[in-house]
Amino acid sequence: MLRGQLDDAKLDALIAVMSGAVDGQGNQVYMGWPWGPGVAAEGCRAWKLGAEQMPAMHQILTVPSTGAVFMTPPQQVPLAPDFAAMADEVSDVGGYFDADETYLTTFTQRGGKMVIFQGIVDPIFSASDIARWHDEAEADTGADFAQLFMVPGMPHCGGGNATFEDFDPLTVLEEWAATDEVPTAMAARAPSMPSAKCRSVPTRWMRSFKAAIPTARTVLPVSLTEVFGAPKRVRRFSKGDTLCLFP
Repeated sequence: MLRGQLDDAKLDALIAVMSGAVDGQGNQVYMGWPWGPGVAAEGCRAWKLGAEQMPAMHQILTVPSTGAVFMTPPQQVPLAPDFAAMADEVSDVGGYFDADETYLTTFTQRGGKMVIFQGIVDPIFSASDIARWHDEAEADTGADFAQLFMVPGMPHCGGGNATFEDFDPLTVLEEWAATDEVPTAMAARAPSMPSAKCRSVPTRWMRSFKAAIPTARTVLPVSLTEVFGAPKRVRRFSKGDTLCLFP
């Protein structure tokens, strides 16, 4: 869609960044990042691209910490790293960094529950990856012990342009624990639009960056256009059959 509208070199660079790391044979080492309106947000650019005044935070934080913290023994990450080899070396310390277990039956048998939120355009941790984990965890542990809320347009932990980033997952979790009723929605507000309100429904799965919007259940509005363009009704998106509700 963008081919011919952007310089080929710029577009190829963006595709490479969003597609995730691969090894020398082209095998995926880490899942790519989904495309969404929020990639233009300052909080996303700061990590991925940086600016003239400051390099990308991945360059000044991620690269040094990968060698100094996440690899044993500590070492300097080369300019042209072998991502497959790095993945193996990082896995040596993964036991105390990774929270990716999918068999959580002991946790659930004791009444454990999780409410998880994730910005779809988080430039650090891929929303596609946590959606993959959630899908596998439900398959291995059972449905409805963990509810995953995807937030379109939101970068890492918050922010974004006209994003519904103000919500209270702790209260949702507390009410779930008290009533044993699986939460089907989470109220949210956009600080940049005080009068706009929305309720989101957790989403179970997002297949790839081609499905920029989660494909399962209702999610928060994607952008200002959706908020003002379809008030008090359901709007369907052509990709993923995703719904946005405006109470």
